[in-house]
Amino acid sequence: MSQLQDEENVSTAMKTAVIISYMTVSSLMLMANKLAVEFVPAPATVLFIQFATSALFAKVMQFCGNEVDALEWDKVKKFILVVITQIGTIFSGMKALQYCNVETFIVFRASMPVVLCVLDYLFLGRTLPGLRSTFCLFGLLLGAAGYALTESGFQIKGYLWIAIWYVIFCIDFAYIKHVVQSVKMTTYGRVYYQNFLGSFGFIVMILATQEYETLNVTMLDWKPVAIVTLTCFLGMGMSTFSYRLRAMVSSTYMAIIGNMCKVITVIINFFLWDKHANAYGFAALGLCLVCAYFYQQAPRREDVENGGHMALPTEEKASTYADDDDDDEDDDEDDIEAGSS
Repeated sequence: MSQLQDEENVSTAMKTAVIISYMTVSSLMLMANKLAVEFVPAPATVLFIQFATSALFAKVMQFCGNEVDALEWDKVKKFILVVITQIGTIFSGMKALQYCNVETFIVFRASMPVVLCVLDYLFLGRTLPGLRSTFCLFGLLLGAAGYALTESGFQIKGYLWIAIWYVIFCIDFAYIKHVVQSVKMTTYGRVYYQNFLGSFGFIVMILATQEYETLNVTMLDWKPVAIVTLTCFLGMGMSTFSYRLRAMVSSTYMAIIGNMCKVITVIINFFLWDKHANAYGFAALGLCLVCAYFYQQAPRREDVENGGHMALPTEEKASTYADDDDDDEDDDEDDIEAGSS
């Protein structure tokens, strides 16, 4: 049995605990980062601190008895593009949050399946969406367009960063799925690779953009320090729970969970910020989230070509194999009885 199958064969209680933990951390992370860039308007610096502390966290977990993959060139080569796209996704997302409200960020995230279904078809061997999913995609486009028209504080610079983030995130989502499945690593190993290698990328970014010149002594007050510290703890949880959950559930279920996290974020944001869309904007956001929830992942083309037999979930596979073994035993007993008669 492969490592991936072992991670999928976990108890319902364990899977529920990881899902709840991931949803909690993910919902709070976006809001915490929004606060962080308001108190410390230096996104690359904040992200470097987050990545460095998460890498240190992975090594601490190794000293506590958990297995963490050592740096190996073969794994680094396969993992480096994941790090690059994730750095680009996070940094452009942080920049977008400087100029756009959180709802704008969320609605574009909810419309991501529109592009991902094409990437799945072109590169990951899946069919195009069915009728139900096609309607969902049109609903996502309609909701995103409706929200953009009603959103207050429209800024071209903000939407430029949203567009950059959107493109990089699509590439990241498709590629990271391939790497997680093809490169065998432990959860803390992936956390260590991502954050250790990523921290060097942010150092380069800080120097290239001369972001260090924006830093001043007021950022050492207790409020900025407390907010950045909070984001570091959330970053540790985000890295760990996201990789753990990716190994437990399908990508479709992961997307559904991610969109539900955004609903929680909207609720939190409603009580914290004054830059909200009006009722029509929230209706458009709700349409995007509903359509994203009902979107069904297209089957693999090879499954369709083989007569539509889809791969069974792990638990169903185990049950099927057990039934097959019972049938084989019955056949063997019949053969023995026939031979002795």
